[in-house]
Amino acid sequence: MPWRRKEPIHSLLKRLALPIALFFLFAAGTAAHGEELRLSLRECIETALKNQPTMRAARASIGAGQGRETQAASPYFPQVSASTGYSENRQLGGALG
Repeated sequence: MPWRRKEPIHSLLKRLALPIALFFLFAAGTAAHGEELRLSLRECIETALKNQPTMRAARASIGAGQGRETQAASPYFPQVSASTGYSENRQLGGALG
């Protein structure tokens, strides 16, 4: 075999069983209100994976990693700085005044 799964498929199915079952219960509840909702197995799995908390956390972690990557590369980008100032000096008195 050119590749091997890191975890067996039955382990993956066990982890996904609860989100998929909850999705079917939710879908049955909305269909009972007069709307008929038919989803394929693929759509159910995609929806369960999209709403699964572990997957949401993983996507957020990826976004945070991308931000850290940009932050780490920022010293190599051109830096621009600007400043301005104003000073006024009025002296009263003195030799001429």
